[in-house]
Amino acid sequence: MRNNLNHRQWRFVELRLQNPQWSNADCAESAGYSKSRSYNTGSDLMKNPLVIEEIERQRQPIVRKMQFDYQEYYAELRDLQERARREGNQQLEHQVLRTLGEISGVFVKRVVEKRVDATDPDKMSGEELKAEMDKLLSNAGLALVKKDKLDAAINAAEQDEKIKYIKQLKGD
Repeated sequence: MRNNLNHRQWRFVELRLQNPQWSNADCAESAGYSKSRSYNTGSDLMKNPLVIEEIERQRQPIVRKMQFDYQEYYAELRDLQERARREGNQQLEHQVLRTLGEISGVFVKRVVEKRVDATDPDKMSGEELKAEMDKLLSNAGLALVKKDKLDAAINAAEQDEKIKYIKQLKGD
């Protein structure tokens, strides 16, 4: 045990720091806690003073390094912007301004993460696998039936239009 944390708590702390986009439940589950209780466990761990203290302790050097790198990066971008302006390179100046806006929070890049909770076929019993396949096939079959009905309705409508047109030509 490091700093009075057990192995799973320590793993939770590591995962929390390495994957800021993950939820507490995701980190708890990946740390070895029960999937069915991962939401509650993740919440409980984030209330544990020892876990919070360890996260903050490990985060401090990262935050300090990021602040230094951020300031240096920002200054280099400002220099690049000035040079682009002096040289009349509007495209580069625009790109630098956009980047400055993004790092200062004026422009926000939206990242959408979609998680798919799929069942692993290798872990399914024969009956479960057959049921899943039947469900997929029935959904596909239903889509085909709907498409066939739609095609038939379109053909019928086209036939009606053709008949009306022929009758108009004949003068009926």
